[in-house]
Amino acid sequence: MVAAALACVYLLAGGPRADRGGGSALETLSRIPIDPAQVERLEVVGADGSAVSVERAGWSPTGWVLRWSENGREIAWAAREQRVRGALRALSSARLGARTGEDEEEIEARWLIDSAGGRRTTVELLGGSVGGRRGVRVIEDDGAAALAWAGRDVASALTFESMMTWRDGAALARVGSGASSLSIEGGGARVVMARARGRWVVREPVEVRGNDSVIERALGRLATLDGGDRGGLWVGSDDDAVTGLDAPIAVIEVETVRRIAEGETFVREVTRQRLEVGGAGEASGETRFVRASSGVEREGEVVAERALGPVVLVVGVEELSRLTSRAEAYVSRVPASVKAADVGAVRVLGDGGEELAVYRRDRRGWKETREGRSVSTAEASGIKGLLLIACEREAARVEVLGAESEIEGRLCEVRLESLGGSVLGVFEVGSGGTEDEGEALVLRDGAVFWISDDPARVGVLEWVRGVVGDSDPSAREENPED
Repeated sequence: MVAAALACVYLLAGGPRADRGGGSALETLSRIPIDPAQVERLEVVGADGSAVSVERAGWSPTGWVLRWSENGREIAWAAREQRVRGALRALSSARLGARTGEDEEEIEARWLIDSAGGRRTTVELLGGSVGGRRGVRVIEDDGAAALAWAGRDVASALTFESMMTWRDGAALARVGSGASSLSIEGGGARVVMARARGRWVVREPVEVRGNDSVIERALGRLATLDGGDRGGLWVGSDDDAVTGLDAPIAVIEVETVRRIAEGETFVREVTRQRLEVGGAGEASGETRFVRASSGVEREGEVVAERALGPVVLVVGVEELSRLTSRAEAYVSRVPASVKAADVGAVRVLGDGGEELAVYRRDRRGWKETREGRSVSTAEASGIKGLLLIACEREAARVEVLGAESEIEGRLCEVRLESLGGSVLGVFEVGSGGTEDEGEALVLRDGAVFWISDDPARVGVLEWVRGVVGDSDPSAREENPED
């Protein structure tokens, strides 16, 4: 196992025995002379040639980063700030007992503590113990050294196993409203969403306006994935077949783009986070194995020292189970991207693209401009209902069926235009639904279908059917003042 192989941590410079000749003697120490607030890096070096370190890093989600070797790979991961600070406080406040002895004792581990200003304090954990205490040698930069006794709790606080518990359990740290894109793949489907001008857009498998609140909630669920209370970071077998990560059931990727000021210029920085979802973490199925990693690019160049993972965590499935790779879950339930008040004209087209009716809004209401007449009451109600359903109200459901699919009860095509003639939205209009739902109004844009059961749909369908099938417009009741 990794933990057993690494035991304590890193090659001991100077070999297993130390010669401190020539250095001045420190006075008898009662505590290790460090200030936790000034410590920038701590490395624990073991007699077996392995090492683990923790260092301050402003770019880390927690402000601290752990680094270690695993199966020949150098790995880094965010460290829990509270754990690090707590360990440093305990180290600085632990009482030491005075001792004398030979200066040629076996060194079992070395703690290298670097503080602000380039100051280094070295603590050597010596072999043997007396009455539950361990011998230590404390060495300052100038070579001054002192022997002391330390309690067993201090000696055992800095080992590979104990420091691995400092690792942050968050699978996707800092994921949230700042994310630029999100992709979810699984179950044979893949959906890609991206932020554009402050709003979310579904990019794949179709391009359509996204449901901002749903996508933000999905990011919020990802931000809560934490192994801390559900088993934490996996330290068992590294065989992917054991964790199910040889064939992940889902892959989630989050990208965050930032522009960072550097002097008088701005640098484009991209953080990419990846989460692979594997098999069940326990027989109950309440947890799953996940493999998390992240990387950073600045102006297109990989920043190797800021790569995190990959690490395997065990997380609860509650939030994961609420995510889906089905695109319809993230499509806006309001078909159009404009408000009803922005629409100044509605153009109705037949199957062959021929104009059946053109309605324009003026100060007095809607007019049918092809025939130069006021609209009927039924027409006014239908136009109002169409704009409410297309621009203001959420559909009962959304389906992404593919560009080749058609509305079973297709009636016509409508184009929503501004007063200046700009096209604001184009939808096919028809009827559909099930026996339980009753007749629904269906709007289609490409591969996306919005099915509405809004009460206003009745008037819309009556109006559209009248336009499509009415060959005698003069028979309609006019509503000149609407």
